[in-house]
Amino acid sequence: MSITLTREIYDMDVSKIIRMSSKNQITIPKKFVQLLELGKEVECTVRNGAIVIRRLTRIQNEDFADLILQDLISEGYKGDALINRFREIRSGMKSAVSHLVQDALEYAKQDNRTTEERLNDIFGPRD
Repeated sequence: MSITLTREIYDMDVSKIIRMSSKNQITIPKKFVQLLELGKEVECTVRNGAIVIRRLTRIQNEDFADLILQDLISEGYKGDALINRFREIRSGMKSAVSHLVQDALEYAKQDNRTTEERLNDIFGPRD
């Protein structure tokens, strides 16, 4: 079953009291796992005095390999030079993404819009 995460899911306010084991472990209700399409790993964040658990999506460097190679070939790279430049770019991806995330966080700190206004910008106004 595939669920598209729509505005309705983000607008849901569903809660359930769950027990924490003696090892401080919890079990996320199956309904929540299915609704949010959670995988084997999730992101856990402490925000405003609450624990927030979100679906984890990782971008693999290989996802961009074909695009990087196309660009390098169009720039005239061949043979060993192509391989070496590709490895150099691929090894710097984590750092580049980290800088993008930091820039986004800084921008978000300066953004005074409400959550509703941000959602409207992404999904459009409610019907």
